[in-house]
Amino acid sequence: MENKQKINKNNLEEDLIENKQKINKNNLENDLENDSQSDSQYNVKRPKIELKSKNKEIEKQFDNFEWKFEETIMILNYKTPSSSSKIASFDLDHTLVKPKSGGIFPKDSFDWEILYNVIYQKLQLFYSKGFKIVIFTNQSEIRRKGTFEMVKNRIEHFASTLNHPIQVFVSLEKDKFRKPSIKMWNYLENEENEEIRIDLKKSFFVGDAAGRKKDFSNSDLKFAENIGIEFYTPEQFFLDEPKPKPKIIQTDIRDFFIPKKTNSKKK
Repeated sequence: MENKQKINKNNLEEDLIENKQKINKNNLENDLENDSQSDSQYNVKRPKIELKSKNKEIEKQFDNFEWKFEETIMILNYKTPSSSSKIASFDLDHTLVKPKSGGIFPKDSFDWEILYNVIYQKLQLFYSKGFKIVIFTNQSEIRRKGTFEMVKNRIEHFASTLNHPIQVFVSLEKDKFRKPSIKMWNYLENEENEEIRIDLKKSFFVGDAAGRKKDFSNSDLKFAENIGIEFYTPEQFFLDEPKPKPKIIQTDIRDFFIPKKTNSKKK
């Protein structure tokens, strides 16, 4: 008899717990439904809560980006690039990447694509030959609202896709560091190359601002000339197009010594 009472008591407690769980579940569903109706009524959008990923590969990827600021330049060391006496240096926009949207300037962090498919292979080749891959880019518009993160993210996306060590120098203002000034290059050699002297004869710079008719300026060309290193346009370097020949004006040397006849009559 006593055992039967215990069993009945246990069954009753289990029923109460089960009913309580059902009530709680129903209340929760009702609360969610009411919240949803309330949100719809007042046009409120609930923010989505995204948990930070604990994926070690992703964390490792973020660890590869080492940014720092020096005066008005921003420097990225991606995957700890090794110092070298040989520098393979490049402009960024319209030299290595271009806006995917087809415009002159990118719209957001993801509005980019590689300029030529051969670029990854070419950079990998020079990296394997002991060159340090360095990017020098003018980004004075970075001070505008929302532009800083866009520029920073585009550089990180490109570096991740390239997936081997590179160093990036970003000029933030129209000042002494802006190309064609060689201040960024000097900072590379004096502060970011472990006191290894750069061999100018074995180093070069590639950029699209070469003073051609289609170019907005000749700042990349002058940057290389001011440093004293070889200069290439992206078409020359990546597509092996010939270097444009300078126009030669044919001059008859006699023009300097023999006076030209005139049709003027003596009075």
